[in-house]
Amino acid sequence: MLFPILFTVLSSVLQTAQLGQVERVGSCWSM
Repeated sequence: MLFPILFTVLSSVLQTAQLGQVERVGSCWSM
């Protein structure tokens, strides 16, 4: 199944999101 792959992708995306959360929120509010 794709579950292990999805889990790996999700965890890396979450790590990136935690690092860039402030920047993402800032660009959301800019738009």
